[in-house]
Amino acid sequence: MNGQPTGAGLFTAVSLDGVRASDMDLLASWMNDVGDLHLWSPRRKPLSYEDMHDFIRQRARVGLFAVMRHTPSGQPVGFVDGNFHERDCVGEIEVFISPELRERGAGRPIVEFIGHMFVNYPLRSLFAQVYEYNITMISLLQKGGFQHEGSLRDYVWWQDRYWDVRIYRLDREVWENGRLGRIWRHYHN
Repeated sequence: MNGQPTGAGLFTAVSLDGVRASDMDLLASWMNDVGDLHLWSPRRKPLSYEDMHDFIRQRARVGLFAVMRHTPSGQPVGFVDGNFHERDCVGEIEVFISPELRERGAGRPIVEFIGHMFVNYPLRSLFAQVYEYNITMISLLQKGGFQHEGSLRDYVWWQDRYWDVRIYRLDREVWENGRLGRIWRHYHN
């Protein structure tokens, strides 16, 4: 597993953290892996490592990028990236979990980042775009109160067919009064 932390309870020991210089090459390799890029991002073009490092540094500087880090070992196990559109008071979220650790309960760091977005930005709504074959992320979003807004049909080619991209939305009121807001407040009270 390439030195990655293992174990069924892994994500109980994962927290959000800032980007360290030692993370940059690994993060850039994850973000530019054309084999996985389609799983988490509508951005389809890999960037040079220099451009990717600049992108990560810029996103981290404004508080819209966080590393999911295995707390005991300090190793990165994924990242969360957000966008805030000030004029419209809406945001977007993208999540990446290292391939070896997918489907192992990454909810808590994602809940933390969603809370960060709602607490630190005047969001009306937070959106996520998910490819229809990413059932794990769709399930996580739905459990968290995200509503399916619509789909872009036949949006991406993967494994010999076209797939839809689904657009999910979480409104501030739903976050504040729903499951994700309660969980976030539990961790912060």
